[in-house]
Amino acid sequence: MKKSILNSGIILLTTLLSVSCSSDSNDSSPTPSPSTQNSWKMNEYNFSRRVSTQTSTTYTNGKPFTQVIVDSNITNNNNNFKACSLDFWFNTSLVGTYTAKSKNTLVNYDELNYMNISCTVTDAAGKGAIYESIDSNTTVSITKADGKFIMNAPDGITLTKVFDDGLENAPTTMTFKCEKVR
Repeated sequence: MKKSILNSGIILLTTLLSVSCSSDSNDSSPTPSPSTQNSWKMNEYNFSRRVSTQTSTTYTNGKPFTQVIVDSNITNNNNNFKACSLDFWFNTSLVGTYTAKSKNTLVNYDELNYMNISCTVTDAAGKGAIYESIDSNTTVSITKADGKFIMNAPDGITLTKVFDDGLENAPTTMTFKCEKVR
């Protein structure tokens, strides 16, 4: 039951992202780097935030969870990895330290501070691959400013490829790091 609600939430919130996105006019850095706020790195590929949306809701058992979706700017510095969309799911609506886990673990242990991270990387032709966090002990810190959750993961989190529709040179795993992404 929790999985179907979580999957329905993903579909609904992804749809909402395309309709209602917020941008940050303070993000004017022309060249993203992994040490720049609102940026992230997948292996050697750098991305910076273009738009994002944040939604807090509850499971059917009344426990809260939050989804943060972040889309990148288009980049030409990453070979065929042109864009990346992040999807952070965590099972509270609180700031603190969360441990990167798989979707199954996140859903099955909704009383613990766990987070699932999913990254969809695409090329210019629309081919893509989806990477998700696996059960690990690596942490993500979450703070809040101006009513927005901010994710910070400086210690590389291993993401495993769970889907590939032909993205050239898409490795089986990638290391994800982010700097104050909201």
